[in-house]
Amino acid sequence: MAKVKKNVIIEGLSGRVGNLLFKQYGDKTVVTKWPEHDPNRKPTPGEAHQRGRIKDAAAMAKSILATDEGLAYYQAARHRLEKHSAYHTAVFDFFGMPEVVSVHMSQDGNLLIEVQDNVGVRQVQVEIDDIRGFAEPLEEEPCAYWRYHLNSNGPWSLKIYAEDGMKNIKVWEGTII
Repeated sequence: MAKVKKNVIIEGLSGRVGNLLFKQYGDKTVVTKWPEHDPNRKPTPGEAHQRGRIKDAAAMAKSILATDEGLAYYQAARHRLEKHSAYHTAVFDFFGMPEVVSVHMSQDGNLLIEVQDNVGVRQVQVEIDDIRGFAEPLEEEPCAYWRYHLNSNGPWSLKIYAEDGMKNIKVWEGTII
């Protein structure tokens, strides 16, 4: 692969010329050899699985970006993460799963939950004795810390559901004393 710098003849060129392929990445022109493709080659099971996941990611990203709320969310995330587009940010989010990092009691009797995700966490729900409620973010987007008000003294067996913009949900189960 070759990178072209300050060449007015091929700067901005994209597409195939003979066996060369010109691509644009931002303000850079990249030249590669035209890829060889064997039409009879069957993908391995791993390749077929990954292609299916990429198709799912593309379909989900297009679906979410078709809504005003989804587009606004991923536009903001794109700027924050310095990604190429809202679409790429949404696809990136598809492959990331939220993670509950820590759960503990604060001094004022609230449950404090720390959650991480590659793009951001949209909502956190807490379930105690089959009753589910929403935690509130302690910061603006993307929020890593969430608070859930407890009405009684523990110990509690609870489940925490952390959800990102692509509807990936991670469930954390544990006991808080």
